[in-house]
Amino acid sequence: DVQQIFSVAPPILSRAIQELAQGMVKYHDASKIARVPLPFPYMQTMEAFLVFHWIVTPFLTSMWVRSLLWTPVLTFIQVFFFWSLNSIACELENPFGEDVNDLPAQ
Repeated sequence: DVQQIFSVAPPILSRAIQELAQGMVKYHDASKIARVPLPFPYMQTMEAFLVFHWIVTPFLTSMWVRSLLWTPVLTFIQVFFFWSLNSIACELENPFGEDVNDLPAQ
């Protein structure tokens, strides 16, 4: 009498093992991407452009909008949006780690 290790049909078991193998391939692909950071000069250039944008935007907005109330509001929204995108990009650059928003896999 032969004992069965798994009580499922062989095609289903084969498919389950294939899915696990694909998961490991995707995991290793993600870890390769996480190990290659953005170049340091690129990040410094982006920070410099954001600071330049932060300085220039109030003057350009004041020429575009005549209201003293709307100028700081629109400037804040625009600058906040770009700095938020930069922060999200910095967080996505290294998704694995021990921080609160990081993925636990390494």
